[in-house]
Amino acid sequence: MQIKKFYRQEYFLSDKIINRQLSAMARTVAGRRIHVSAETLNRAELHSIVIDLVDNEFLNLEEIEEGLLFVREKRYIEKGIGEAISALPTYKFREFVSELMQSNSHYQKWLVHQWRRISGDIEDKYEGDPDEGDPFALVVFMDEESPRQLRVIIMDMARESTPIRNWLKDKLLITHESGILELRYFDEDPPTET
Repeated sequence: MQIKKFYRQEYFLSDKIINRQLSAMARTVAGRRIHVSAETLNRAELHSIVIDLVDNEFLNLEEIEEGLLFVREKRYIEKGIGEAISALPTYKFREFVSELMQSNSHYQKWLVHQWRRISGDIEDKYEGDPDEGDPFALVVFMDEESPRQLRVIIMDMARESTPIRNWLKDKLLITHESGILELRYFDEDPPTET
């Protein structure tokens, strides 16, 4: 009840939306617990569990194939995004990341949280409010402090979030009808104002 009250007051959300979000969070937590439990099993134990699930009709081969296809596509997209981020000129990288932060207010807080986990000195060095201040200024600060670290965090966020992954895919990659992804190329130097 306290969580619902918080969301209602902070974000002015309806009960229906809050219930849907809480349900999604619960599924995510349950999924992570299952994933952590599964990581402790060896390959033979996992194999045995999957066979048992199929045998008892809790899982079918089509679902397994769909899961494999999803994982392959996800990895292919992540690989393309990783290559694109590495190839991006600094000005374009900063532009895209600040635009990503503006697309959802929670992304900037997530980015700052991840940055704090790796190097907890943002409050000492950054002038302004990192959580809600100017996203472009924040991205420039982080990119000057540690360009590699910022790129790693953005890649981690893309791995964990389908909306971020899709957003970056649309901005950084060209998707051909065949499904092949191609890097978008940008000028090395920012356009000069005339």
